[in-house]
Amino acid sequence: MFQMFPLIAPPASRVVVLDPMYGQYVHILEARLGLMVQRLELHMEQAFRIPLDRLASLARGASLLVLVNPNDPTGQVIPRDELLPLIGELGPDTLVVVDETYVDFLAEPCSLETYLNQLDNLIVLKSLSKFYILSGLRAGYAAGPPSLMRSIRQAGAPWPVSLIAHVAATEALLDEDYYKRRARKTDGLRADLAARLDLLPGLAVYPGSANFVLVEVVTPDLNASELCRRTAAHGVAIRDCGSMGRQLGERFVRIAIKSAADNERILEAVGKGLAAA
Repeated sequence: MFQMFPLIAPPASRVVVLDPMYGQYVHILEARLGLMVQRLELHMEQAFRIPLDRLASLARGASLLVLVNPNDPTGQVIPRDELLPLIGELGPDTLVVVDETYVDFLAEPCSLETYLNQLDNLIVLKSLSKFYILSGLRAGYAAGPPSLMRSIRQAGAPWPVSLIAHVAATEALLDEDYYKRRARKTDGLRADLAARLDLLPGLAVYPGSANFVLVEVVTPDLNASELCRRTAAHGVAIRDCGSMGRQLGERFVRIAIKSAADNERILEAVGKGLAAA
């Protein structure tokens, strides 16, 4: 991300992103590069669904549209058969960057990688840290138009990932069936955890499709950061989503899906955190 965006985003570009969305994108585009970032606000009253008509209107004429699909932290998805026409409609002057880090958790195919040879204004990014469980190895890739990819590759170091990360990523990508089975297991674990979290007084759970759930803290006099602090005291880390968008304020946390036993620990820690309010 830090290597690519200075090469593909011209100075004084207008860039469109979702709000909320993974916060590093706004940090790079706005704070680091000084670009004009426009946010498509997603609202909790609509469960943070992404309105394509408003997205198309806002992105029209922009230099860059950046999406995370499925979105982080909301888990909302733009189906492939709806996203492809939007990219085509925007045309060659608007480069669309789609972060597909969580796309393999979906039961239905949604990745745009197989369409890269048909669209000159599309770049797909993927981190291998989530679906392939390679957190900490800093392995991932970008795929897109050959001319852009050559420029990005030439601008980077000749060793973009470590040898250990390279070997681990290669082995992971060769065992797709194993990871697909684990993703289906994650589906069930997510549904169970979300339903049980929703039963805890003081929480509201939003539907999603990745390896996490977005949860609103509705208990009076308790905010997300305080709940995170309380669960950490019981050995469980959950994420305060305040830095991931203006729409989330101080009330939302993202809770990752773990094993059944670890999900029990999460439920217990969150319950104790709420009870201490």
